[in-house]
Amino acid sequence: MEKFHLTGSAKTPTINLNGEIGVLEFKRRSIPENSVVINWYFNKNDEDMAEAGEDYGAIISLPFKFIEFDEISQC
Repeated sequence: MEKFHLTGSAKTPTINLNGEIGVLEFKRRSIPENSVVINWYFNKNDEDMAEAGEDYGAIISLPFKFIEFDEISQC
């Protein structure tokens, strides 16, 4: 996985991804103007993560799209 960095603004988060050292970091908040769907990715064998997505979907007033995958692909 290549390193990825996105500097945030007042309405977007700062994002740092670095697979070499195992960093997955999201800082600040995200305030999109037109949020229409949340894509919830989860391993098809991970029932806890599927249920967590369903729980969040019941709390948040945005549509959720649940997407199962077999394994994470390497970039």
